[in-house]
Amino acid sequence: METMISLMIAGNNQFMIEMLLEVFENYYDIDVVGVAKSNLKIVDLAMKLKPHIILLDTIEPGIREINILKEFNKIKKDNRPLFIVLSEDGNNEKIKNIIALGVKEYLIKPLGTDVLVTKIRQVFIEYYYFKRSKLFRNPDIIQEVNSITSELLYNIGILPHLFGYKYIKEAISYMVNNQGEYKPLNKVLYPLIAEEFGTTSDRVERSIRNAIKSAWKKNRNFDKSIVKESGILEMFDKKPTNSQFIVALFDLVKSNIDNTNFKK
Repeated sequence: METMISLMIAGNNQFMIEMLLEVFENYYDIDVVGVAKSNLKIVDLAMKLKPHIILLDTIEPGIREINILKEFNKIKKDNRPLFIVLSEDGNNEKIKNIIALGVKEYLIKPLGTDVLVTKIRQVFIEYYYFKRSKLFRNPDIIQEVNSITSELLYNIGILPHLFGYKYIKEAISYMVNNQGEYKPLNKVLYPLIAEEFGTTSDRVERSIRNAIKSAWKKNRNFDKSIVKESGILEMFDKKPTNSQFIVALFDLVKSNIDNTNFKK
């Protein structure tokens, strides 16, 4: 079951709130759990709803982000929501002060909804999985995951000179760290991998697809080794999709690591 990102919107611009609510209705993984329109309501509602992230729109009077953030900083860190600020104010000094209070992203309006959604997903995954996860704090586990993934890719003909090679390895690292929960690659993993390597989601997707295609042409039987160990016999009657291949590879990598390493 995939984790929903619980989001609370804070702001008193009704038009902006309605627009954001309409936008988020189109995304399966973002659940708007509440809307707060004043400083006091933001704190009280957040304590009640416990959202993962608060999206704070600071354009209107009555929403004083500095006061709000200072109030939340009194709360134990593990119990605080994360903050993303939307603002038309690009003053560097103000941005510096806001970030110093723990804001994860300060986004200048106007911006595209795709950019906003990507930032929300990135903030959520980076904090709730990477920073709270124990798995990749152990360098031995990082090395083991990379080593196993590299060997499996080599055995099926996906070699380091292919762009898709490094993107597949990165995808496996994300999935191991997330215990396989984030399988919709185009919605979550591709944007994160693209940002990591300074490229685009489309190029990540295309490079992975080309790497799989290249290996498939070289060795039409490469899928049998994956199918045999992962128990998904029907999956690769034909060339697998990116998602099919990466999920199967993830299962193989995970099966090669001591299960205790995957416990949080």
